Amino acid sequence: MSSGSVVRLPAQKQLIHGAEEAFRHPLAIFILQLTLIIAASQICGWLFRKIGQPSVMGEIVAGILLGPSLMGVLLPQFSSFIFPVSSLGNLQMLSQVGLILFMFVIGMELDMAMLKQKAGAAVLISHFSIVIPFSMGIGLSWFLYTQYAPAGIPFYAFSLFTGIAMSITAFPVLARIIRERGLTGTKLGTIAITAAAAGDVAAWCILAFIVAIVKAGSISSSVYTIVAAVIYVSIMLLVVKPLLKRLAGIRNDGNVMKRSAMAVIFVVLLLSSYCCEVIGIHALFGAFLAGVIMPAEWNFRKLLMYKIKFLLTIMLAILPCYLFAGVLKGKVTNTNSTGLPYATIYIDGTTTGVTANGNGEFELEMAPGSYTVLCQYADYDQNTINISITGNETIAYNFILREQSLAMNENGIASLPENTGSAINSEEFHPGEYYAQKDSLIKELVNIDSTKKKRNGFRPLSFLFSGATFNREGSKNTFKINALLLSPANENMINYNIVEGFNLAPKLFWTHMADSGKYLHGDVAMRYGFSNTHFNAIGRLYYTSEQQTWRGRSWIYGAEGGRYVFQYDPDNPVLEWFNTYSDLFVRQNDLKIYERWDASLFLGRNYGNGLSWFIKPSYEQRLPLENTTDYSFIPGSKDGYSNNVPAGLLSQATAWEKHDAVLLYASISYQPGITYTQYPGYKIPNSSSWPTLTLTYDKGIPGILNSKVDFDKWRFSIRHEISSKLLGDLKYNIATGGFLNTTYVSIPDLMHLYGNRGIGFASPYLESFQFAQYYEFSNKAKLYGEAHAEYHLNGTAGNKVPLLGRAKYYLLFGGNAFYSDQNNFYTEAFIGIDNIGYKKIRILRIDFVQSWDSNKGTNSGIRFGINVPGLVTRSSPTHSEW
Repeated sequence: MSSGSVVRLPAQKQLIHGAEEAFRHPLAIFILQLTLIIAASQICGWLFRKIGQPSVMGEIVAGILLGPSLMGVLLPQFSSFIFPVSSLGNLQMLSQVGLILFMFVIGMELDMAMLKQKAGAAVLISHFSIVIPFSMGIGLSWFLYTQYAPAGIPFYAFSLFTGIAMSITAFPVLARIIRERGLTGTKLGTIAITAAAAGDVAAWCILAFIVAIVKAGSISSSVYTIVAAVIYVSIMLLVVKPLLKRLAGIRNDGNVMKRSAMAVIFVVLLLSSYCCEVIGIHALFGAFLAGVIMPAEWNFRKLLMYKIKFLLTIMLAILPCYLFAGVLKGKVTNTNSTGLPYATIYIDGTTTGVTANGNGEFELEMAPGSYTVLCQYADYDQNTINISITGNETIAYNFILREQSLAMNENGIASLPENTGSAINSEEFHPGEYYAQKDSLIKELVNIDSTKKKRNGFRPLSFLFSGATFNREGSKNTFKINALLLSPANENMINYNIVEGFNLAPKLFWTHMADSGKYLHGDVAMRYGFSNTHFNAIGRLYYTSEQQTWRGRSWIYGAEGGRYVFQYDPDNPVLEWFNTYSDLFVRQNDLKIYERWDASLFLGRNYGNGLSWFIKPSYEQRLPLENTTDYSFIPGSKDGYSNNVPAGLLSQATAWEKHDAVLLYASISYQPGITYTQYPGYKIPNSSSWPTLTLTYDKGIPGILNSKVDFDKWRFSIRHEISSKLLGDLKYNIATGGFLNTTYVSIPDLMHLYGNRGIGFASPYLESFQFAQYYEFSNKAKLYGEAHAEYHLNGTAGNKVPLLGRAKYYLLFGGNAFYSDQNNFYTEAFIGIDNIGYKKIRILRIDFVQSWDSNKGTNSGIRFGINVPGLVTRSSPTHSEW
């Protein structure tokens, strides 16, 4: 190698290094980022206009394309060069300024004159659009609070935030769509934008109130924050707004916006945002109110909005671009590698954290930075890890927790380990009790000697949505009552139907633990219809016993009796809360009911090896009912309501009259392939990969106790779930059955399809038909066939489906079919998306269903399913219908 070449090589390196530093200079990167964002937003907006969509949707898509959701996955190196971690702070700050300007524009776009002109319709529409999702959000928070609420956040705060999060809509997006579609001056556009504006104002006011309460710490201590907010709003409306109006007359110069006017506007905007942030609400609300008080006659308003909107296009497109987040994922186990369900993992010094699932697995998203992450579980030592997130990365770590041990001190009192998460103040420690302290505040007094401490008290909100449970630590008795009005399950006290009118239906459930694995249960249900003035009451008493050395091996036996109201279909396909809504608001009565006296005994055995059987002899006196009222919130004639006895049922049944019935029900079920796991002193059966075979038999016995019924009905089903990690899951439920004897078959004894006419609401999958009309396919055929099948593409192959895999949504398809003869058949096919939600909250499923049947030809529509246990049906171990 020549000396000349030796001298030139360092110079080349220096040149390359200098060029690289120039390309990576923060200002150069920032300019390149803005250039790319502006170009992408304008191009996407233009493309969306070409396909007939609003340009605002294209601008939103542009932000997603430049973010980690697409470019970060497809071009990770290019993405890390354009959006290095060190630059994300600048983008985040700029985007927050953009949000402040965004809310300022929203406030300026509000037409107060239009709002007053259409106030009646706007208030009605907007408030209903807030109240309903707000109430549903509060109800949903009851199920989410325990697992997903951050540490230290009370239930009322969590529920209020969940409710308002479900209520706020994208008002500015709607405004742009209406303007681009040329609907601004039309009646439809006026009502839509006015209602959206009213809803936006109301939602932000509610949010401001909620933030004030939460940031102040409690409702009582939030008085200062709320009073300060009221004073601030009063000053803005009574002082600042008139001054701006006077200034408008002085500084208004045609279409020219003076610098002094611009300075005044931005000073008001920034000071308003600053005051709200200092008060403890949010800077965005201050920006919104600053826009609202701008004088409408000031010409600069239009000029300012025109200029700011282009800037907002840039700033708001940045939002999805800086949402880089790392993920800490793993499993929480004990020293024996057993998963610890619902362990808590959180970032030290914050309220950010997650709860592990039932297997102890977790995922925690974190922005770039260094963190101390803690993991804790009841009766286990806390574990800590220090990690650093540099970008869009995934860090795997498994927490292994050691079980705490209680040591006895010289007084014979159990003392807690030092690292239980709460320091023990030894100076205040007394025999029989201790004070747990954290952050120098005494949080809870634990009395070790007392076993009578009340565990669950009466909570009005809980009673409204899910009922109430009462028990005490150390007590062997548990009492439960059903919800008052708003339970999504079929268990409300207050209901309405046109047979009984408004009815009060309280239910009380009692459980007494007689010994380990042995329980005595007592249930009582009462019901009073205010229109037909009928009072009904029924009760049952039964005993369950599980063998302690062989888990899952059990007995059940008991009796029930009384008079109550029942649906014709024993599967109770019509939800009473939905029928209440349907009767009162739609004038459509799907609930068909009758009364009956009931007395029965039952006995069941589960052998714990896949084999189980159940037998139930009973006596019934069946009493037909008729409609007694046509009351509804919606005025109209009786034409919308149908008879309590569908004509199709009368044509299929032998007769429908008051009659006695002696019945025998028997079932046997077997799932082969059960294996066991042996533990010291007991064993537990494991799940099997074989299908479950079930045979049921119903017999109507005539001539005993004046019984008229005389029939023999059977059904055989095969239910199975085949799981493949690569290809997904196949689930099916195939059945056949029929009548061997039909001498006297009453309406409740017919074979009924589990139908569904709920508006958009799905009935139980693999058991029902999503578009089959109630009772239209009921029959007493000698032989019929029924099949339900679903294929869930939730395996490794399903993760490759564009968009769905990234969002962790699952594609599924399948069908349901029933056939007895050429004049009585029903078939439907569906395709849908499952596992819809966010992070750990994935409870929604959406299907498109197409049906064909022997009565009406074809039908199609959408069905929404919610995967919440107990939402549709409450399983009964006693084979009871109530």
